[in-house]
Order: sequence, then structure tokens, then C-alpha cells
Amino acid sequence: MTKIIRVCCGASCSNHSAEDLFAESEKRTSERKDIRVEKRRCMNFCNYAPTMEVIDDITQERNVHYEMNQIRLKQMIDMLD
Repeated sequence: MTKIIRVCCGASCSNHSAEDLFAESEKRTSERKDIRVEKRRCMNFCNYAPTMEVIDDITQERNVHYEMNQIRLKQMIDMLD
């Protein structure tokens, strides 16, 4: 495992389609064994909802992505190659 995608599912993010982003993240990465998708409680970036975090499992480097949508999600996952 090298990458973890965490989708914030706190109240603000849930109000901005976080569940849809989680489902789409799982769908887009289902064939990838090097990526795991998780739900996460509030990440405290409520003003920028919905929010996702990508963690490199080896280096522990974290990147937070704000105001996510389907287009930005696709771009983010494509960059993980």
C-alpha cells in the first residue's frame, strides 16, 4: 500500500456531497492495489468543503485537497500514477 485517500465526511463536507466523492473515489481506484480509500471524521477545513487528504503510506507526506468535485477528483487520482 502506498497511498491512502481520506474523504472527510463531517457535517459540512457531507452537505457538499462528500458521500458521492467517497463512492466515486472507490469506483475510480477499485482496480488499483496501491490506493486505499477511507472515510474520515471532520478534518476541520469546513470552509473549504468537501475536503480530501492523500497520504503517502511510506513517507507519511500529506496533501489536503479543498473544494473537491468530480473533475478535480479525476485529476487528483490521475496524478497518483
